[in-house]
Amino acid sequence: MLKSVELSTGRPVELRAEPALAGRARGAYIVSDPDRSRHLIVYDPAKSDLLDHIVAHEIGHLEMYASARSDERIVAVLSESGRRRARAAIEKEVTELGLDRNSSAVAWAVDAWIDGVARQVSSFPADLLIERRIWELHPSLRSRQRAALETTATESHQAMEARVRDVTPPTVFLASNAMNYALLDVASRFLGAPWMLRPYRRGPIQSQGKALLESFFQRGGDDLVSLSRVSKEWARQLGISDWLDWRPVDDLGGASSLNTGD
Repeated sequence: MLKSVELSTGRPVELRAEPALAGRARGAYIVSDPDRSRHLIVYDPAKSDLLDHIVAHEIGHLEMYASARSDERIVAVLSESGRRRARAAIEKEVTELGLDRNSSAVAWAVDAWIDGVARQVSSFPADLLIERRIWELHPSLRSRQRAALETTATESHQAMEARVRDVTPPTVFLASNAMNYALLDVASRFLGAPWMLRPYRRGPIQSQGKALLESFFQRGGDDLVSLSRVSKEWARQLGISDWLDWRPVDDLGGASSLNTGD
């Protein structure tokens, strides 16, 4: 896969271990990388046992951007004004949970929640398509893909536990877990693993996740424009549209984008 994308784009792919990804993502294609002589994929070294799958997944993102016209390569960013709006909404819920919004730990958590949900809504529609493509087109990777997605399911189930729910703002808890459900619903179908969906049965998260999937399956295409449209619709359904700005990649100037993580 690496050789193929390097030949088709005329640029080498650089893989770089990035410990700062820990707890945020297993890997990311840096679409806003200012060095246009390469494609940069970073990964969490603690997840190096899943590296084959991480690389395959991020190449999926890379190929989508490489095949799109420059005016179609739009990415989600958290601007300062968007982050302020997100903080105002989440801090209100934090107070209602009885947490001290002025503590440094809670302030850190608020930003982590915002970043995490924004990253999910901007990347998950593409992730659903990429994972299905990996399964269909690269059978030699199936055992490693299965292991990676089973790990994802286990981690997602932990995020559903009561101890997490009780200290997580409702907007974040519903949005993040509904998007997890959408990903696991798609994965469980091609893996033949219905156990992945058991913690979500007959609840509001399953209902919201199904609504997100309906938008995904009605997207009208597999191109970047169609998937960006789904991301925007998911953000609307989840009540976080005003958190995000959508900007052309070429206008970022090395600024951070959100929609390339695994």
